[in-house]
Amino acid sequence: MNKLLLYSLYAIIVCSIVGCGKKRIDIDFQQHEARFADIPIPFQITPLRGSTSPQSCAFILTENQSDCVHFYKLEMERMGWKLISEFQGFEAVLIFEKLQRICNISIRPTRQDKDESVQVVIIQMNKLN
Repeated sequence: MNKLLLYSLYAIIVCSIVGCGKKRIDIDFQQHEARFADIPIPFQITPLRGSTSPQSCAFILTENQSDCVHFYKLEMERMGWKLISEFQGFEAVLIFEKLQRICNISIRPTRQDKDESVQVVIIQMNKLN
């Protein structure tokens, strides 16, 4: 009986620690996402651990590359950004401009659990004068 109680307590502690860690990553990413108020971030993303800075963020999105590129072209324009350059190969790179800012969006295909998905890296910066 004591072993069962001990194992149950251990399982509860482990589950709560794992849950807290994920919640902390989500909170950090949500706070970071607020800094990107005029750059669209799709729903249902998986933030990449340690990938955020004041100028950048990265995440995995379960979507194919062409649909993701289409999403960013439409939504960035809707948010007032102008597409100034793009490259599409294995990795798609979209470069947008808005007032005194530049935003570079890199979309690279990846595989996760046999689902088609992409890794998205967004970097925003002020223009150099």
